[in-house]
Amino acid sequence: SMHRASEIRDNNIGSYVVPEIQQQLNCQFGTSFTRDSIRAKYYALRELTKLYIGFKRRETGLGWDSQNFTWLMDDSKWAELAQVFFVK
Repeated sequence: SMHRASEIRDNNIGSYVVPEIQQQLNCQFGTSFTRDSIRAKYYALRELTKLYIGFKRRETGLGWDSQNFTWLMDDSKWAELAQVFFVK
């Protein structure tokens, strides 16, 4: 909901939002995330999301299994991708 309200934008997370996120995470899950760790996690996740979207746009067949928390791709597509990255 914060993203939809433009409090979290594609290029930045507002500093006034971090304490609210921190409180929600720490209360709900019993964690002790610091302000800096939440910001770092946000930016790392943002970069991974950009990478995932880039793979999907290149029609790699890459997908995500949200039940098993793992990547999905046909074996033939994995083999093609391996050729691109690992052939010398």
